Amino acid sequence: MRASALPACTVLLSLAAAGPAVRPPAAEWPAVGRDPGGSRHSPLRQIHRGNVHRLRQAWVFHTGDADPRNKSTIECTPIVAEGVLYVTSVRTTLFALDAATGREKWRFDPYAEPRKYDVRASGGVNRGVAWWSDGREGGERRVLLGAPDGRLISLDARTGHPDPRFGRNGEVDLRAGMERDLRGLNYGPTSAPAIWRDTVILGFSCGEGPESAAPGDVRAFDVRTGREVWRFRTVPRPGEFGSHTWEGEGWRNRGGANAWGGATVDPRRGIVFVGTGSAAFDFYGGDRRGANLFANCVLALDARTGRRIWHYQVIRHDLLDHDLPTPPLLVTVTHDGRRRDAVAQVTKTGHVFVLDRETGEPLFPVREVAAPSSDVPGEQAWPTQPVPVKPPPFALQQVLGPEDLTDISPEARAFALDWFRRLRPGVLFAPPSFQGTLVVPGFLGGATWSGAAFDPGQGLLFVNANNRPNVAALRPAPAASPWPYEFAGYTQFRDREGYPAVRPPWGTLNGIDLNRGEIRWQVTLGRFPELVARGIKPTGTESFGGAISTAGGLVFIGGTMDEQMHAFDSATGRLLWEHPLPAGGYATPCTYEAGGRQFVAIAAGGGGKLGTRSGDAFVAFTLPEPAKQDPRVQLVAGGGRRAEGIATDCGLTEPFAVDEGRDGSLYVVEMDGGERVLRIDRHGVLTRVAGTGEPGDSGDGGPALQARIRGAHHLLVLPSGDVLLADTGNCRIRRIDVRRATIHAFAGTGRRGFSGDGGPAPQAQFGGIYCLALDRRRERLYACDLDNRRVRAIDLRSGIVTTVAGNGSRGVPEDGSLAAQSPLVDPRAVAVDSRGRLYILERGGHALRIVGSDGRIRTVAGTAEAGFAGDGGDARRARLNGPKHLCVDRDDTVLIADTENHAVRRYDPRTGRIHRVAGTGKPGARGIGAPPLDAELNRPHGVFVDSRGTLLIADSSNGRLLAVRR
Repeated sequence: MRASALPACTVLLSLAAAGPAVRPPAAEWPAVGRDPGGSRHSPLRQIHRGNVHRLRQAWVFHTGDADPRNKSTIECTPIVAEGVLYVTSVRTTLFALDAATGREKWRFDPYAEPRKYDVRASGGVNRGVAWWSDGREGGERRVLLGAPDGRLISLDARTGHPDPRFGRNGEVDLRAGMERDLRGLNYGPTSAPAIWRDTVILGFSCGEGPESAAPGDVRAFDVRTGREVWRFRTVPRPGEFGSHTWEGEGWRNRGGANAWGGATVDPRRGIVFVGTGSAAFDFYGGDRRGANLFANCVLALDARTGRRIWHYQVIRHDLLDHDLPTPPLLVTVTHDGRRRDAVAQVTKTGHVFVLDRETGEPLFPVREVAAPSSDVPGEQAWPTQPVPVKPPPFALQQVLGPEDLTDISPEARAFALDWFRRLRPGVLFAPPSFQGTLVVPGFLGGATWSGAAFDPGQGLLFVNANNRPNVAALRPAPAASPWPYEFAGYTQFRDREGYPAVRPPWGTLNGIDLNRGEIRWQVTLGRFPELVARGIKPTGTESFGGAISTAGGLVFIGGTMDEQMHAFDSATGRLLWEHPLPAGGYATPCTYEAGGRQFVAIAAGGGGKLGTRSGDAFVAFTLPEPAKQDPRVQLVAGGGRRAEGIATDCGLTEPFAVDEGRDGSLYVVEMDGGERVLRIDRHGVLTRVAGTGEPGDSGDGGPALQARIRGAHHLLVLPSGDVLLADTGNCRIRRIDVRRATIHAFAGTGRRGFSGDGGPAPQAQFGGIYCLALDRRRERLYACDLDNRRVRAIDLRSGIVTTVAGNGSRGVPEDGSLAAQSPLVDPRAVAVDSRGRLYILERGGHALRIVGSDGRIRTVAGTAEAGFAGDGGDARRARLNGPKHLCVDRDDTVLIADTENHAVRRYDPRTGRIHRVAGTGKPGARGIGAPPLDAELNRPHGVFVDSRGTLLIADSSNGRLLAVRR
């Protein structure tokens, strides 16, 4: 596990000397991980949950060098800096493209002239380049390319010409200066270089077999001259720290233990982080007995000197090629109630290790589990291995019996069962054998070089996983061989048709909460169309190429064998959009802004280890150009006389709130005089769901249509499809089971009062529940307890109710005070944004307030005086008049029903400004078919943005529901 770190003084000196943290411009993607810590998260939100379905192909660029035999691939993540997109092709030609149009600006072919060495590591694959600037306007700009044949090349980013001051004619021979002769050996960078200040850090790909292999040392170079600055030996020599983990001469000429996945950097602390692979030979360690530091380690190195600060070994004496396939992500999480800087390391074994960034200590418990022994003569498998208790594994961990085998057809199952009976069952860490061992997870993960992304606002890590076992078998080597055994091949455990021989899902995308150490959601990733055509639900496919996340609430990922690009809701894992690619997108995408528009770009190189058709394309997607004319207001329901039927022929009485069901239908609640819950299906047909139309309190446990409600002000559709109703006049929350058409008490005793904090919600007393909101995790329900001047929360797992804002007294809270200890005027509406911030709208207070993650409250809109003023200006100086409802849009802006001003207004937290988006500001009923600012509203109450980005307005006093399609 973790070895002792450097003395504290060394770390503190490193911290004291470090410069400020580097935050890339929001519009750019200047590194493969976007930022030095590799988060792969963009603050852009022009593309968001509500409009991602409108994404269209913007441009395609063809590199022209795909292998016609379908043997090639592209694994490059594009980087974008100063309006230029940099990519590498199948054969590592570097292209500079206009980021907005995809037009070529220049190209550089590192193999244009005959090379001294033409041995290319990992088949010549390249996963991206690095960009460096001296920070001066008009100053130096460089693109750093690590060529897999063992060169580091520096090019002028503007022209593509080699930098004559760097190395020799712009390149450094990485084999030169090594203690061993590396000619003829695989040795070169395949992942993008990392940058710290004026230093370039490289990890290397090298041989993994029993034959002689190059060392896996981590190396750093001066970005201006190419001079080597430092080198960290990943296999220590006698007398060096870690040498005791190599028995005898096991360290000598040892290859592997390499950081082939690249590096991440903490710029402020001056720490470089890498994850290392297994020591060669991958599958037999009889000649390298011991734990084998620093193989299979998370390493923290001083960026100035390369000295080890700390390490954490996740597998000891690896025998299954379970490299750490990617450097750790730098994350900041909330752990035990406080913010902690950490690193998160995903593994091929399907684990996430979350380690303190400065010490390497695990944030969650790690247990030692017994590992199977080896029966191969000469081998000594390590007896125990570390396994994190939290988060739980995100990949298949064992195949022990017939119940774990495929069930897609009787023939597939029979084939798999016959093979399975001849193998050793798949148990985590089971070593290779002569018989053949089922390896779970397989050699390609779990996680693979695809890595992970991290959304800091939600504390969610996104990682795709493969659930495809391998068979690991050794056999005696030929008599003339210097090695006792050889590997029998990278055999995949598949059925007769070539599909994985275990039960689906075979590929997943996972959203993991690093604050809690829990898997928030897990969904299948990809499908085999031919299996779907046979009636088999989507199984997921193996995937290569990772995810990125955005502030628009999205996760973008390609990677799947069905050659699709996908967008998922980052909070729930719901698939929102997919689009076919010219070939498989076996690379990580990027997102950026150019010409005022957000783009998502990915390599579509296909081929590779998944064996689909090869391609040579880079594809970019963006939203369509804005329409020339303004959006128009449309009537959704109301204005007629019928009770049910076509919604526009029906009458509504005081529609007060609206929400969307899972199938796209709308649910509306009527207030005084209506006392009904209505449903409008996707065909525009309105039906009654609950309520008799007469006020009262009855019906719990019975048919919802026979229940009486009183003055209900809000409703909320749960992920299950059930509806929560704020039965305001009855001081309760009621739950409508839509499928069974029944209604039940959910919270509140029905008697007005205040009690129950810290206890079960059904036993608590409320003083008139006005509005409800769910957090993005769907774990917490917020309710405005109007008469008690509080906002209360119900934990949906435990059912316990607590107060989160308001102390029961009437007054204006002091900015920065603790929300739960502050007075409120009359909390009418609540909403939660993607960062977990709670918005509270007060009608009598004429203000919008926010409660941050620290539990402190401040006013962000409204002067507390009634009126209408401030459009286009500072929201804190704007006047509101009796606002009653709000919602958070998909881009985290806030829509306010400014009820007595007969308008809907938008507050933008990024700028602090407020704007009118609908309504003239005067009461009336004209304006259907007009632009939203020209339409008259009369005391609008509910506002809501549906999954397609449409703004819905409950125009209460006009008795109608309106839509503004944007």
